[in-house]
Amino acid sequence: MKVIGKCGSKKADGTTTTTLQITEQFGEYYKDSAAGRFCDGENCDSIYVGTYDCSKIPIGAEIEILYGKAMQTKTGGIYQPVQEIRVKK
Repeated sequence: MKVIGKCGSKKADGTTTTTLQITEQFGEYYKDSAAGRFCDGENCDSIYVGTYDCSKIPIGAEIEILYGKAMQTKTGGIYQPVQEIRVKK
């Protein structure tokens, strides 16, 4: 996946949270014309990475995100924290 943008906020306690804007190729599911599905271009997504330090990840970098163990939230949703972001060379 390719980083095309970063946004975030810095809290009063100095903690910074970040959301990465990424693009990647559509998965095979969306390319199944026999099932009536199609896609053109690239898939765009926002990925909340929390307090993971993204200051050294440049715009345009190809990355791989590794996630930690999934947890259920108080509201019944699922949250999976970012464990590591690797910049591909």
